[in-house]
Amino acid sequence: MLLSLVKPVLATKTYEKIKVFGPNVDEWQPALLEIIDEHDLPPRYGGTKDPELTAEDAEEVEEAAEALFEGSDDDDDFHEAKEDLDTLD
Repeated sequence: MLLSLVKPVLATKTYEKIKVFGPNVDEWQPALLEIIDEHDLPPRYGGTKDPELTAEDAEEVEEAAEALFEGSDDDDDFHEAKEDLDTLD
């Protein structure tokens, strides 16, 4: 196992923080939800976050893109990115 190869170079304190889980969801899912909020995880990992980009997310990305490209000489890149976002609506 890979962990046994790196164990000699890890500090004991660091090694003790590492947890290795198998494929059994009943083992790893509770541990994952202890460190990551349910609303930040997609359903396949036991969370409730919608994996799709929402209109609100797209609006935030568009605003960020506008701010990024404001005053840019390369308006074509901005318009291309905006068209990509518009297709998400």
